[in-house]
Amino acid sequence: MYSGDVKKIIECEHSDEIMTLNVEDVTDLNFDEFVGSQFEIEYSKLNQSGWIIKAFIKNDYYSWIEKFTAFHLTYGCLEGDLSLEDPYINCDSEEAYNHFLKHHKFRVFCKGNI
Repeated sequence: MYSGDVKKIIECEHSDEIMTLNVEDVTDLNFDEFVGSQFEIEYSKLNQSGWIIKAFIKNDYYSWIEKFTAFHLTYGCLEGDLSLEDPYINCDSEEAYNHFLKHHKFRVFCKGNI
């Protein structure tokens, strides 16, 4: 497990909410075609922001990402686990965290709706 210098806890407004990265941050595939099929596949993608993001995409009537790692030539490494009660991101610096979130916004959904 990666252990960066900075650890950020990601806050959800409601207890039944879950944070996820956008699937488009790790693949250009259209997951709407797979609605209803259950799987977990690992993908990675170099984004225009300079971040290479690697994650397992989970699918079950909705596609989401719980855990991911990312690397940027300027900002270094970053790791996130959004599946925990207190979701977090470990990163090399505050600048890495800010740059990542500027370009890769989290989405919130209610897992109970799946």
